[in-house]
Amino acid sequence: MLLKNMINEFLKAQVGTVSDATRAWYVKRLHPLCALGDVPIDGAIAERLRDVWVGLTAKKERWSSAARRPAQKGGLSPWTLDGYYRAWRALFNWCVHQEYIERSPMKKLKRPSLPEPEPKTIDEADLLRLFDVARQSWRDYAVVCFLTSTGCRLGGITGCMVHDVDLQSGRVKVIEKGRGGGKQRTVYLTDAALDALKGYFYFERRWGMSDSLFVSDDGKCGLQSNGIRSLLRRLASRAGVVGRVNPHAFRHRFARNLLTQGCDLGSVRQLMGHKDPSVTVKFYGRWADDELRRTHAKYLSLPER
Repeated sequence: MLLKNMINEFLKAQVGTVSDATRAWYVKRLHPLCALGDVPIDGAIAERLRDVWVGLTAKKERWSSAARRPAQKGGLSPWTLDGYYRAWRALFNWCVHQEYIERSPMKKLKRPSLPEPEPKTIDEADLLRLFDVARQSWRDYAVVCFLTSTGCRLGGITGCMVHDVDLQSGRVKVIEKGRGGGKQRTVYLTDAALDALKGYFYFERRWGMSDSLFVSDDGKCGLQSNGIRSLLRRLASRAGVVGRVNPHAFRHRFARNLLTQGCDLGSVRQLMGHKDPSVTVKFYGRWADDELRRTHAKYLSLPER
């Protein structure tokens, strides 16, 4: 069995299981293996894999093949290399599961060491500025309130439909992490977010609009990922915000606020939609040096004589 055939079969198996964005992520990160397309998957492939991996780690330029970003000097970041590693590992683990091979050749490749992830939250002052300018549109204000209140992933908000929202209980059903095989969970609206959605429903939504919760300016289709990002960038520009305003920055703020206010890790894990609490701690329970200094001063002191 040739590697190129296995890659094609693997990508076909992802259809309906993961989102289009995740499948595109696999396509991009499996692309370097195309150089080994005609190589049989047997015991010798591990050595060929190592050659391709060494080529990636030795790169002297990044974004050389990107369509919309100019190439820059400097090797691939540890995070980028880790992405390649994880995609390759998923491919060969799938091959083992399908019994095409007995053992994954990735076991002979060492995963790159990653630096501790830095906090990627939206700044509180920036968030207040966004709220101020977003109030000029019920839809924009509701989007910002929804992201702030729920901490849901971008796919959750773009896939949400009007009938998924329960205005009586303040609950919303969202599907995240893929289509078909994606997982459904419930997120919760604060009173302010609920009021924002009610205002959006009553004052801006009209008969005949798309059934998506948040719709385009003409109401004919739902806002997709690029639409949400573009909306936030426009608000940030009007508000004079230069810090992080991407949808995931709202998710970081959501988790960090819960943790700093004493919410237990188990509840934060569930509210974030994580299976493993270690993910919650690793990516969201991270603090900058000045934050740790304030926490240290708040909770620790020397005993008095």
